Amino acid sequence: MPLRSSYRYITALTVLLLAHVSTVQHADAQAASPVKGSRIVSTISWNESAGTPSLITGALSNPSRHSPGWIAYEFVTANKKLYGLRNPKQDLVITQTTKSDSGDAIVEFKRVLFGTPVWGDVLAITIDSSGIVTRAEGIIHPNLEKRLFHRAHHAAVTPHQALSIAMKQVLPTVCTLKPEIQTYYYPLQASVPLIYAVALCASDPHNQAYTLIHSLSGRIIAQPYK
Repeated sequence: MPLRSSYRYITALTVLLLAHVSTVQHADAQAASPVKGSRIVSTISWNESAGTPSLITGALSNPSRHSPGWIAYEFVTANKKLYGLRNPKQDLVITQTTKSDSGDAIVEFKRVLFGTPVWGDVLAITIDSSGIVTRAEGIIHPNLEKRLFHRAHHAAVTPHQALSIAMKQVLPTVCTLKPEIQTYYYPLQASVPLIYAVALCASDPHNQAYTLIHSLSGRIIAQPYK
């Protein structure tokens, strides 16, 4: 074989081999990523207590012209095993959709269990102008239905009784009474009890102090005033 032809042959073979290696590396990276449907995962951080991701960044989906809510649900549905969810369209409720300063859409979810919110479980999905999910941040406790043996809890203590229990605390002198009460499932205990979260004093709604009361026993689980 002439020298020039040999050189061309070797060069073409090298290009093909490099392309093959690149393709295999890309496929291996995709296979290694726990995030389904992602193109590039830049960051993934885990919540050690929950065992689910607390932060994922990158190009986490393909471009889309659908609504931000639709895109966010599709992302979570593709990664429901990663978050320990059975049916994201039932388990997650959109609380609000906002725009960042850069124009990205931010879809905020709250986790619900048998129609009741889960204490502290929220997830925010950021979507850029091309419809690509670029960020998923929050905390979701997995497999809560299994921990409850797929049965909803029912309160033995009434909301009025829970309020009376909370009122027995010594409140701050600056407290302006404005009682509010909400039912939650509490994932920080193994039994995932149904609780009442009672806010007694009027204050900043984003920095509210809650008394947490077990809805079966009436026991105070956590209290801001002692």
